[in-house]
Amino acid sequence: MWLMKRVFFLLMLVIGLSGALQGQFQVKLGYGIQFHEREPNNIFRYFSTRYPYLNLGEKKYTNTQSVIIGVRSRGDYAAVGLNFGYGFWTLSGQGQNPDNGTDEWQKVALIRAAPGLELEFIGGPIGIGAEGRYVTFTEKLRSSVTGTHINRQHYGAVRPFASIYLPGSSNTELSLRLYYELALGTVSLDYTESVLNPNRAGQFEQGAFDYRPSGFGLQLLFLNFGG
Repeated sequence: MWLMKRVFFLLMLVIGLSGALQGQFQVKLGYGIQFHEREPNNIFRYFSTRYPYLNLGEKKYTNTQSVIIGVRSRGDYAAVGLNFGYGFWTLSGQGQNPDNGTDEWQKVALIRAAPGLELEFIGGPIGIGAEGRYVTFTEKLRSSVTGTHINRQHYGAVRPFASIYLPGSSNTELSLRLYYELALGTVSLDYTESVLNPNRAGQFEQGAFDYRPSGFGLQLLFLNFGG
């Protein structure tokens, strides 16, 4: 409910600014990837090494893929819009425990869900702008042995970006966007560490699993003119 109130507020703000811009309404769909530093203290690699029969492989938490939906109003030289991004990174595996012969599985998901308000200035095929985001970072761990564990944290982020616009059909266009997301805070992966690797408890100093989720990213956006 708290999040929905803020999304509604941002939507009303976009509608209000649309009148000022006298812009054209657009619907936005896209896909993106953001690169960032890997998780602290090799949380997932250590877990994978301890349980090789789960066949988790050597996957590292170094990037987050995302899907984007949004609406915006575009004028001749500027655009204002409301976005919602759903970023995710997953790790999963299964296998037979050699000690007791039972089939076991493990799934990990790190999720970044965020509404955002953006303003972009456009000149020809080039756009420059910024987006403010409120991110809910979710750690979701599911296991046939330990059950389901979920933890959520929140942080703000600012995302300056540059766009290149490519022509589409008569009522569509494509945008290739490069950005840098600056997280205005840190998240802690203590919860994930405590669930996956309880045998390492007490081996690290306080804050050893704090993590700043900043990084460069790339998006491919499809925009449809609504008339």
